[in-house]
Amino acid sequence: MKHATCTGCTLVSTGGGPLNHAAQRVGTVVCHGKAPCPLPSTSHSSSLPGYLTRGAAIGAAVGYIAVCSSHRRNQVSSFRGTLRQRATAVQVADTDLSSSVPEDKLAYTKQLFEDVLEVRVPKKLETCLAVFQGSGYTLLGKDEWKLIGGELHPFLLPLGTQDTPDGNIDVVGLLVRSPNGSRLNPDEFPVVSQKPRTNNQVKLIATDIDKYIMKRAEEAHFRKEKKDQPVIEATKEMYNVRFSGNDQTALDKWLLLEVGSFPDVYKHLAQEHIEGGDAKTGLVIADTMRDQFGSSWGFPHSYVCRVLRDHFNGKADVEDRNLEADHSAVRCFTSGYPLWTLEEEGDTLEDLLLEAKMPKLGSLDSLRVFYLNRAVDDQRAAVRTGSISLGCATMAKAQALMDAVCCGHKNYSRIREELRDMYDEVPGCESLVNLIEYFAE
Repeated sequence: MKHATCTGCTLVSTGGGPLNHAAQRVGTVVCHGKAPCPLPSTSHSSSLPGYLTRGAAIGAAVGYIAVCSSHRRNQVSSFRGTLRQRATAVQVADTDLSSSVPEDKLAYTKQLFEDVLEVRVPKKLETCLAVFQGSGYTLLGKDEWKLIGGELHPFLLPLGTQDTPDGNIDVVGLLVRSPNGSRLNPDEFPVVSQKPRTNNQVKLIATDIDKYIMKRAEEAHFRKEKKDQPVIEATKEMYNVRFSGNDQTALDKWLLLEVGSFPDVYKHLAQEHIEGGDAKTGLVIADTMRDQFGSSWGFPHSYVCRVLRDHFNGKADVEDRNLEADHSAVRCFTSGYPLWTLEEEGDTLEDLLLEAKMPKLGSLDSLRVFYLNRAVDDQRAAVRTGSISLGCATMAKAQALMDAVCCGHKNYSRIREELRDMYDEVPGCESLVNLIEYFAE
């Protein structure tokens, strides 16, 4: 059961801990009457989920309902024959950012939206690109994505790259669909990253472009280091910085209350309290993150599992919550969350399977077989009785195919054609079909 308060809450921990939305477990909540915000449940305990395929079908159904809200605008076959023949004049806005973002790369990015996705350009795209560039990413020009290597996720629109200290490459971009495949407006595309040479998982950075810009502006002004100057310059005309404190923890709390929910901020606050000896408050923060993102993404559940297992294992007079850790691990596989939404830097799938202790899915091989069976299951009986629509069944198959890749089946490149054909059968998926095909060339 959940309780309600607002984004303007003043949250106080009984132990001097962070502000969080589960204060009923560690303190009090003072509400100032602003817009409603989601809060965590009052208990960590829950029962084991039901049959393994039920959560996946529900997730696919939600995606399909959203997808079917719009009809096909153009036939994909027409796009395939005319994409390279279309010449769209791209006008680059005459703003202060024109000198920051190379005009050819801005024009190419706009072309991706207009000619490939066939949607309008996000209102703050240029600012977003400038912030990417100011954050150390090299923006991609025409066909430069082919130099990335590895396996780009089919939902990812890559916009920039950055070398990592371990010799990998980090790709930043936008997710053109929600994890369950439902349609999003361009301004609502989540900002994400992926290390395609080593990882199938996609990391959520911000839930939309606007929140990403605000977060990076506040962080840059807070640090005021030389490396932050490009971000400050890129955002000064678009956003008025409001945080005036000088403490990182205070900034993290302020971002969550005044700007939006960010996975890295939640994790930083949780880890800070855990390292400070207050594991209970750290768990509450982790649970709050699960309530914010756990309906679509798998990473909050695996993170809560790890916190419970490491700090509430019943050893040395510590509270034993191992059963709840088991349940959190099980949810990663049985509640319809795509496997590519699990933590990039967290536990491996093999480790999570061991944590989940599921008799029929005790190994990566058995998990791969399970998802491959789902990928070819037409669910004809359910479709015939009206329990599930044909489009919903198709989207469930597509999600299962990508899950199988995470378990070692082929790779994203080798399933792109099959995925394209699947989504081609679903009304409203034209832009996704175009994207999958474009980055398969």
